[in-house]
Amino acid sequence: MKTEGFLFVARAWWCLPLKDRLFIRRGVYLLASIVAATALAWLWLHQQTQHSDALAKIYAADAIKLSAEADHAPRSDFTALLPRELRTDQIVRDASSWSDEFNLRLASLNVQQTSSPSATKLQQASLNVELRGSYPGIKLWLRELLGRYPELAVVSLDLQKALNRDDRSVSVTGQFRVFARPKAEQANVVTR
Repeated sequence: MKTEGFLFVARAWWCLPLKDRLFIRRGVYLLASIVAATALAWLWLHQQTQHSDALAKIYAADAIKLSAEADHAPRSDFTALLPRELRTDQIVRDASSWSDEFNLRLASLNVQQTSSPSATKLQQASLNVELRGSYPGIKLWLRELLGRYPELAVVSLDLQKALNRDDRSVSVTGQFRVFARPKAEQANVVTR
């Protein structure tokens, strides 16, 4: 019975004029192409969804880990968030490289270590900066510096416009203070 149905379709196919057979064949090819393109798009979308789900799980795990670490530090004591040692060398290196990156001229950058702190006082160092360049460049430099080093505090910042009207540069003289944990607290910190 099934063989007779197949023979009927094959006989009917060959009885059609050539023009009609080509039209039907092109329609079948078009339909097969649409189905294949839809399947490939679905596979790509499925893969992207799995990838984004995996990234979401990783980020969620990192967020939980960071919140757990933040919960261990008492929020009322900001000194727990400070680094254990003064990072003045890193700050000077980054400040110098960012001044080059933002087309600024770093006239001077001095570090002054304060007297040796007692066991209960924060470690401190002063940074004195003289900088010249465009106002947007100076803003970017300050944003990078203060964003990267939260232990850095602005003591004073003096902005002066250039005296020459044609010169659109700004001169900045600033004093910053760098803080680190007290020495006594470092002795009590247990390493994991």
